[in-house]
Amino acid sequence: SALRLASQVADQMTIGKTVVLREGEGRSSSILIASLAQLLVCEDFRTRAGFEGLIQSNWVSLGFQFSKSHTLSNLSSKMSNLNPTFLLFLDCVHQMSLQFPSKLEFLPQYLMDVWDTTLLPVFDTFIFDSEHDRAVARSSPEIPLQLHSAWDWVKQFTSPQVCSLPKHYQHLDRETDRLEEGSQGQRDDNDEDNKETWC
Repeated sequence: SALRLASQVADQMTIGKTVVLREGEGRSSSILIASLAQLLVCEDFRTRAGFEGLIQSNWVSLGFQFSKSHTLSNLSSKMSNLNPTFLLFLDCVHQMSLQFPSKLEFLPQYLMDVWDTTLLPVFDTFIFDSEHDRAVARSSPEIPLQLHSAWDWVKQFTSPQVCSLPKHYQHLDRETDRLEEGSQGQRDDNDEDNKETWC
C-alpha cells in the first residue's frame, strides 16, 4: 500500500540514505509516496501551514494535472477517466490522523474541507494542470480570470467561521500533548514503535 511504501522510504531517510522514486509513465505515484514520506519524517509538514505548503510545492508547483485527473475541465467526461491520486493522498493522511491524532496539528474535518475544495472548479490551486496553464488564464487578454488560492479560506467561509478555523482545525497543542503523555506513565511497546515511525 501507499502508506507501507512511504513508511519504508521514511525509514531509509531517517538513517541518512538517499531514496529515488521511479515509475514507468507519469509521476503521480512518486508524488504521492514522497509527500507521505515527508509527512512521516518532518513534523513541520504536520502543521496546517506546513501541510498546505507541502501540497503547494509537491502537487501544485510540480504540475499534478488536477483538471484532467478530476475531470474538472470536462464535466461530461466519464468517471472512468478520474485519477484520484491526490484524493488518495488526502485519504492516507486521514488514516494517519486517526491512528496518530496527537502527531498532526489539524483535525480530520480539515482534510474533509480540503477534499471538498479540491473538487470545486473555483480555486486556481486545484483547477489547472500546470503553472503555465495558470499563468495563461491569469494573463488572457480576452477573459482574464481572477484567480483565488484554495488556502484563502475567507472565500469559502463567513468571517465568524474563519475566526473559528484555528480552533476547528487545530489539534491539541504540543505542550498539552507532552503533559498528557507524561501523565499516562510508561508507554507500551506498540506506542514506542509508533513514536519511532513519526520521529
